[in-house]
Amino acid sequence: MKRIRKKSRPSQMYQPVMDWWIAVATFFLLGLLLAMLPSIIWSSLPGWQIAVVTLCIAMIILYIIDSAFFTSYYLQDKGLLIISQIRQYQLPYRSMTAIRSSGFQGLISLGRRKRFSFSTSGYDILLEGSAWRVISVSPKERDRFIESLLTRIDDDRSKRVTIDA
Repeated sequence: MKRIRKKSRPSQMYQPVMDWWIAVATFFLLGLLLAMLPSIIWSSLPGWQIAVVTLCIAMIILYIIDSAFFTSYYLQDKGLLIISQIRQYQLPYRSMTAIRSSGFQGLISLGRRKRFSFSTSGYDILLEGSAWRVISVSPKERDRFIESLLTRIDDDRSKRVTIDA
């Protein structure tokens, strides 16, 4: 039995796009969280409670900034790599079962849906055999991203094909 081998391709990087109203809401939320810090610090709470609340708010601020401004999508030989400054996820091509337009559902991450989308014009990638059922992404270059993703899925499938000789 022979395996058909193809040359590996370099990784392709795509940046996410964010809707203007999501950017405004994100900046408003960040401003609100930052405005809360002085009132918490000068409150009459015990010192350890102030530290815990301040730390929690700082972690929320860092997570929002990281998710909204430092996320990138990489199409690699083994799968889609979603990476930011504090987290990364590898999604194998063989677990992807469907790709569809996400709309407003891509902005909400409830249940087994993981959101990496900040636009209503993103895509839902349905997964099989993963901790999540749906991954939402919103690349700037939508057509090029989908074309490259479908090509890499086909390449991954062709690597698993065997020919009896």
